[in-house]
Amino acid sequence: MIKSVNGRGFYVRSALALFFFMYAAAAQGTDDSVAFEVASVRPHVPVPGEKGGFTQKGGPGTDDPGHIAIGNKTLRNLIIDAYGIRNFQIEHPGWMGDLRYDIMAKVPAGTTRQQANAMMRNLLTERFQLKVSKEKRDLPVYGLTVAKSGVKMKSADPGSTPQLRTEFVNGRATVKAEHQSMSKLVTWLTGEMTHPVINLTKVAGDFDFSLTWSGEPEDLVAAVKQLGLQMDRRKMPFDYLIIESALKVPTEN
Repeated sequence: MIKSVNGRGFYVRSALALFFFMYAAAAQGTDDSVAFEVASVRPHVPVPGEKGGFTQKGGPGTDDPGHIAIGNKTLRNLIIDAYGIRNFQIEHPGWMGDLRYDIMAKVPAGTTRQQANAMMRNLLTERFQLKVSKEKRDLPVYGLTVAKSGVKMKSADPGSTPQLRTEFVNGRATVKAEHQSMSKLVTWLTGEMTHPVINLTKVAGDFDFSLTWSGEPEDLVAAVKQLGLQMDRRKMPFDYLIIESALKVPTEN
């Protein structure tokens, strides 16, 4: 799990070629032939002492592939996961980032992750009467590449626990990370920068690293050189998902 004191860490797909492939596969349209055996979708009701984050358990590839349980998740994030897109590739009404929902679903035996995503898209379309459109947009990004000096991060200790923490001391920000892949690094960088960061390094493996900077995005561009990396501005085409309309209260289960 990535942990961040400033709360801006989040997971995303990183390798550009893989990213476009996964998005294209997920966004080719809704396959009406796949569906959960049973599914419940309800507005989330907060309970005393509840923490702010969402919970998600089960599904293909986990130790409980036959069930999916999601709690306290926004419709925005449900859509992002179901369509396999990154957080900057969606345009939606503001309430979709605020209102939260619980989903319980029984998954047919032998379902793949791709099929489960299609089932979730179908479920969201049905229960929220979700209407979407797509377009291509050229967006400003930072391309992350390896500097001439080469990668300066050390390979992760196999026994370390994956984590990434940012601390602010005397006006300086320090991030300390263990067992982080390049995809997780660009996830964190995107959360700190003003534009998305795209992994163009082709570097595999997990690493331990630390870097210090002023806490301002502009300074982070120079700071990544501490890791033997560099970021440069560019424009790249991305598929964009536009939410035309949706219900705030899902239809009956």
